This record gives sequence, structure tokens and C-alpha cells, in this order.
Amino acid sequence: MKRLFLLILLLISLSLSAQDARRIALLNLDNVNGDPQYDYLEGMIRGVLLFDLGSQSDIQLVVRSELNGILAEQQLALSGLVQDEAIELGQLLSADYLISGEYIFLGDETMVNLSLIDVKTGVSSAYRARGSLENFIHGLAEELILDITGREISLQGSDGERSIISLRDETPGSLAFFTILQQAEIYIDGNFVGYSTGNRQDPFIMEDLSPGPHSIALHLSGFGVVNKPEYTFHQYEEEFTIESGKKLTLRPEIHSANHFISEDKTLFSEWWRYSQLETNETVELNVPIEFTNRSGEEQRGLLSGTFFNGEPGKNLDLVLNYNDVNYPLVMHNSENSYKKVEESFGDIDVILEYSNTRISIKVNRNDIWAGMFNQN
Repeated sequence: MKRLFLLILLLISLSLSAQDARRIALLNLDNVNGDPQYDYLEGMIRGVLLFDLGSQSDIQLVVRSELNGILAEQQLALSGLVQDEAIELGQLLSADYLISGEYIFLGDETMVNLSLIDVKTGVSSAYRARGSLENFIHGLAEELILDITGREISLQGSDGERSIISLRDETPGSLAFFTILQQAEIYIDGNFVGYSTGNRQDPFIMEDLSPGPHSIALHLSGFGVVNKPEYTFHQYEEEFTIESGKKLTLRPEIHSANHFISEDKTLFSEWWRYSQLETNETVELNVPIEFTNRSGEEQRGLLSGTFFNGEPGKNLDLVLNYNDVNYPLVMHNSENSYKKVEESFGDIDVILEYSNTRISIKVNRNDIWAGMFNQN
């Protein structure tokens, strides 16, 4: 019975305490600088004030959802509220006090101006403080709590020595993007921003990029980049980082799909006109062959031997050492007629070709070929 009586007293006490609590609505804190890079300060200042005020048993905060509901119902906006409208809003919220304010970033400090409006009397009180640490906001909260409740408390301490100002310079940077492609769609962070100029001396410029990581993509059918050594083709995409206040220049190698194939397919190509050589002259050949195949395996070889410019007979006597295996390549053309030999060894093809005026030797990769990206 005694326990029940104590419980009833506790509930009555809590009920009376809730009834005596001052109801407060914290409205907007405007960024006087007008620069979006300092918008983050509003959240930090608001967060400290809400924590300090909300931790007082004799203060009850109006939740944001309730505030937004009344604003929507009355078709009002927090920004630009005159005092009469603010008092009317406070009455609709059943609030005793409204707090609004503004802040201005001063470089190494922030100045905060707050206004406390008594909804019942319409009397407004002003508060001002500046600093860089949480403690100066705690100090503002101490003044507010004193005027609202009459209680003098201390909220400042060693925990409030943390800075509210970001140490990172948030000055926007820019991007200069060079490409020979014309009218390619450019996307920054997934958003379309314009078309490429196609001029090596006239880049596409993107201004006012916030410092930090970004992405760029270029869309033009049939053009892009190739991942090597596997040789997969895709549209150009790249991650990049903008430094505060600086311009970044990008000059990616973007070509047609077959450009990459034609550039990498030929490992060796040489030819000689018979007329350029002395009769019975011998040309020595010693050509190293190195590449990485599409499986990522290093391929090494050596094509060596001689070409004898006899009259009338021509003799080609070569040896291909490929992956430590020797392959003889011999051709004899006694009539100076057209003759062609093509042989495959693993990932390479060797093409030997005689005509009545010259001889040519080619070594090509056969694991990549023109049109390979068009196949399903």
C-alpha cells in the first residue's frame, strides 16, 4: 500500500512538472554569408542548442515534424517570417517561446545572433556570441535557459572544446576536360552537364565543383576505353578529386573500339625492296617479341635469322623462339614470284610474303582482332 502511494505521488509530480515545462520551438538559423559551403554550420549550431535545451526537465521542445505540419497547413515558410507571423505560429504550436537566429562565418570564428520571442507578450530578447568551439554555443544556451526558467546553470566544459568549424577549405574548384571527340555527352556525378567540344585546345570547363571526390562519364556510341590486358571495351568513366580553389585538367585517351586493336595487334612489321639491297646481300634479323596476352600471361619470343637477296633466288631463313620453343621459318623464292606463308604459334601469327619487288615480315597477335567488341 505504501509503495502504491509513493508511485501515485511520483506520477502526480511528473504530471505537474510536464505542465510547468516551458514549451519552445527552435526555428531557422539563417546563413548570412549566403554561401552553401557554410550551410553545415546551421546543423552544428542547431544540434548543440537542441541538446542543451532538451536536456532541461522544465523545457519541452516542439518536435520538427509538428512544426513542419503547422507550416504546411498554414502555407507558411520559416524563412522571411515577420514577428507577427512568428507569434501566430507560436500560438498554433502552443509554444511559450520561439527561438530564431542567424550566423555568419568570419574565417576562423563564427558569430551567432539569436532572438527569443515570448509568444504571450510579444517581447523579444537578443543574444550574440562568437567563437569557434562548442562552448560559445553552450554559453548562448545558458543565457536562454536563465531567461526562460530563471535558473542559472553551467553547460560549458572540457567536452565543449571541440571546434564547430570544418578545418577543410571549402572553396570550389573547377575541371578542364580535353577530348578530340565532338558532341559526346558529358556527365558529372551522374548528371548531364553538356557536350564535348572536340577541340584539343578548347576544353569543356566545369566551374564551382565542391572539393572532394567526383566522377565523370562520356557517352558517344562506339567510343570509349579498353581495359587491358583482358581487352574489354566500355564507355569512358573516371573518378577524380577536386582540390579546394584549384583547377584539375583531364586528358583521357578515348578512341573508337578498333583503334585500340589496330594499335596493339601488330608486334613487328618490316619490309625491304630488292632494289634497295645489293645483289647477294644478306640482311640479319634479330627482333624481340614481348606482350601480355588476354589471360594476363607474359609472352616472350625472339625472331632471328637472315634474308639473302640472291639473283635470281631469294632465301629467308628464320627461327622463331616463342616461349622457349624454336620454330623454323624458311622460304625460298627462285623465280621472284608471289608467295605468302602464314603460320600461327600460340597467341601470335607470323606472315612472310614475297612479291616480285619486295619481301615483308609481320608478327601479329591473334588473341585480339578488329570487330571483336561487336561480337555478342
